[in-house]
Amino acid sequence: MKKTLLVIVVLFASVACIAAEDLANDTLTVYGKIAPSPVSFLAEQDNTVKVNLMTEALVQPGGNGYLIGSWTFGVENAGSVVGYEVTYDYGVLYSVAVDTEIEYELLVNDGTEGAIESKANGGTTAFDNDTGNFELTHNVYFRLTSNGVADIEAGAPASENYTDTVTLTLSTT
Repeated sequence: MKKTLLVIVVLFASVACIAAEDLANDTLTVYGKIAPSPVSFLAEQDNTVKVNLMTEALVQPGGNGYLIGSWTFGVENAGSVVGYEVTYDYGVLYSVAVDTEIEYELLVNDGTEGAIESKANGGTTAFDNDTGNFELTHNVYFRLTSNGVADIEAGAPASENYTDTVTLTLSTT
């Protein structure tokens, strides 16, 4: 009798499971995001050595230029391509002690051998980021212009402190 009762219960449970039907269904959506990191822009001074403007071949017109630093742009997880521009603002090498100016120019290189570009004051480097992770570095050099050499040859006084400040400005295009 116990066996019969057990068989009836098992049969009833099996039929109930087979006969079960869905009464309703609905959905939920999973949402997520990956936000792009803020844009980073860093100028780094690579060299603070005072270069002899009369004898250093790298700073003479036609020379490859003397490395003064670099700039690096970066963004992580960029969702779209954006145009950017770096503007170079600078003046002349100037010594307060002797009140003398010497003209120079900036040279910029993206790491490609022989791809050095001259940048006049106000000159720019334009680029677009890639989607995803993107980083770009350019080296910045200086060399004298022919007018700068003429300033020296015309008797620019000796001074240990011919300096100028280069301002690098990142903007969108």
